[in-house]
Amino acid sequence: MTEEAAGTPNATRSGSVQRQYDPDGSDGLTAVVVSAIAEAEGVRPMDVHSPPLYERFDVTSLGEAFFEPTADDTAPGNTNTVEFAYNEYFVQIRSDGTIQVFQPSDPSAD
Repeated sequence: MTEEAAGTPNATRSGSVQRQYDPDGSDGLTAVVVSAIAEAEGVRPMDVHSPPLYERFDVTSLGEAFFEPTADDTAPGNTNTVEFAYNEYFVQIRSDGTIQVFQPSDPSAD
C-alpha cells in the first residue's frame, strides 16, 4: 500500500534539487544535505535550522553505512537509497553520493 499524503516519502513529487556528495571531498555529508535543502527552500544553508536536521534523520550513521569502507577495506558495492521527510520536502540520499530534494506536487494542479 502506497501512501499519497504530503509529508511522506511516497507522495507525488515535483521539482528537485540535486547535489553530489564526495566522501573524499572537503564538505561533509550533512553540509551537502543542508545545502540542497537550502537551495530547494530558496534560503542560505545557515537558515536551514528548524527543525535541526539531526532531529529528523541521523545523517552521520547513514554516512558511515553508505560511504565508509567495509571490514575488508573495500567500498560498499550496492547502490542503496534512503528517503526521509524534512518539512514539506522529501530528501533522497543514494549510496553513490547523489542527493535529491523534492517538493511534493500540488494534487489540485492535476
